[in-house]
Amino acid sequence: MKKVIENLVEAVKTSNPVDSVQTLHPKLSSSAAEGVVSDVKSYMDGDLEFDKLAMFLMKDGVVNQETMES
Repeated sequence: MKKVIENLVEAVKTSNPVDSVQTLHPKLSSSAAEGVVSDVKSYMDGDLEFDKLAMFLMKDGVVNQETMES
């Protein structure tokens, strides 16, 4: 899970974060990817805790239960 979030943080730092997130997780729609970018930015700013971000990512379909446990 930590690695997934680290990869998302790197994707959000790019010039086109929505495309970068969709490249990592191609099943996400544009609107879902925008939500992920927003959540990851909140996490990077310290406004969102790791556990809450993980929960949001699970809800958005970015991660599943197996990923959460690793």
